[in-house]
Amino acid sequence: MICDKSKLSVLNLNVHYLEGPGRVIKAVNSVSFEIMGGESIGIAGESASGKSTLGSAIMRNLEPNARIIGGSIFLDNIDIVNLADTDFDREIRWKKIAMIFQGAMNTLDPVFPIGEQMQEILRSHGVEGSLQNRTLASLDDVGLDRSVAKMYPHELSGGMKQRVVIAMSLLLDPDILIADEPTTALDVLVQAQIIKLLKSVKIKRGISIIIISHDLGVISEIADKVAIMYSGEIVELANSQDIFSNPKHPYTQLLISSVPKLDSKGTIVSLKGQPPDSANLPEGCYFLSRCPFAMEMCRKKPSPLNTASGFVLCWLYE
Repeated sequence: MICDKSKLSVLNLNVHYLEGPGRVIKAVNSVSFEIMGGESIGIAGESASGKSTLGSAIMRNLEPNARIIGGSIFLDNIDIVNLADTDFDREIRWKKIAMIFQGAMNTLDPVFPIGEQMQEILRSHGVEGSLQNRTLASLDDVGLDRSVAKMYPHELSGGMKQRVVIAMSLLLDPDILIADEPTTALDVLVQAQIIKLLKSVKIKRGISIIIISHDLGVISEIADKVAIMYSGEIVELANSQDIFSNPKHPYTQLLISSVPKLDSKGTIVSLKGQPPDSANLPEGCYFLSRCPFAMEMCRKKPSPLNTASGFVLCWLYE
């Protein structure tokens, strides 16, 4: 569903971590993608592929030793990379872009009831009117009983805490919701409930969702399109159907083949080897040392090649 919500365009984004003299971790490298209002995109890849750093960069919530050293993030026609911190906090953070951080349900304050914590968010952003009504309405939206407003975090299950965190992220009616591993540490039944909730929120509010996960099953349930990240790059971007039915990049193929399937009669393919050191990336294809189709030309950097619904970063298709 495309609606009048904000469009997000990430263009050639580069994010580095400074880890002492002479050591720079290149966490995000020339990443580009866009989502229209009401669209959703899944960001998938192994641990340390740059997924969470990408989400934090969009939210302007990077670690102190991380820097955006190049590129742009346009929210409609505004490059939010260049906004002053005060302007970003006043105009964008939580109002236009909200984020569910990885493990966020463990950050709820144990000494205050849920309702008070939610109302404090509204007060801190200058919201006027009945804060209680707005809080209760947000709890309604995520399928929680209004009595939860009077409860403390220790009285809630893991799934209920995650719903509270989602309710908090929706309080200011953002256009874009970034969900970083929203189902981690939850059992399978609760994971399914959270996925169903996010899909419902997307439809009901027309909100765009950027879902960051190593779990391709979670991404397949929500995302309209999928970006596969490897060593800080997007190596393949396509709509969800094309990614799962006809993956192009060898890394994407191996990732999908490594997912257990109930009806599978074959063996599960394992992804051998390790990604290159992000502080010492090779000149050519970053996947070269692990790729079953590696060629001599892979020692040179491939250029993005357009596909039916996106692009692939691989010499096989030149």
